Amino acid sequence: YASQNDPLESFSGRSSGSLGWELNYTKFLNSKRNLGLQVGFAFTGFDSRFRDSIDADLYVQEFRHRMADGAVVPDLPDPLVDADGNETQEGYQGEVVREDVAIGDLLEWAASEQSDELLLDGAVVESQADLRSSLYNFRAGPTYTTNLFNKVALQLGAGVSALYYAGQLSAYEMLQNPAGGANPSRGLTTTQSEEWQVGGYLDASASYQFTDRVNLFSGMQLQSGSTYTQENEERRANVDFSSQVYVHAGIGIRF
Repeated sequence: YASQNDPLESFSGRSSGSLGWELNYTKFLNSKRNLGLQVGFAFTGFDSRFRDSIDADLYVQEFRHRMADGAVVPDLPDPLVDADGNETQEGYQGEVVREDVAIGDLLEWAASEQSDELLLDGAVVESQADLRSSLYNFRAGPTYTTNLFNKVALQLGAGVSALYYAGQLSAYEMLQNPAGGANPSRGLTTTQSEEWQVGGYLDASASYQFTDRVNLFSGMQLQSGSTYTQENEERRANVDFSSQVYVHAGIGIRF
């Protein structure tokens, strides 16, 4: 048994927000210390998982072999009975060469009958894919600070950003055997890939000045990028970085 699914069909993985950190430095360009140039470096990461049952076409291939030299099919061993009275029938496992048959293979080497069949939507595949990610972000651009109240200030900034993305994609699939018994499966495969992306950012934050040198700030940052694609055999994972949202809070120190 094997399965074939639509190569154009796509699925969405589940992920949640993640924690990270950022260090930034502002060089003020005027004596009022409200117009400056800010550079930042940040790190974060996220994990996304897809796990579901997928309907696919079932490919059935059957081979029939005859006993060689007119040999008699051996009897199956006695079934095994467990403590609950359930019987389990084991398959025949014997020697390739039998005493009552001339030296040679027990079965014909070539199949005497062979059939192929494709059953539309006849298969159910348990599919799992995991994408583990690390993001390194570099940004730089002008920033402007305005005082709203005595100790409260609003800071706005914009500029260019460079994103370095490293991803690890793992995938595993198991076909539900329609005839019962062992389920055919594909072994776990993992690929790794990296990519640079260039985009822009907008940053807005508010701060409260505790002292002349220390403030507490919180805000939001929007970043743009492009679509990242990673392959794993015939599988493909796409991550859209066109609208990244970061919520940040921290402590600022002047020196």
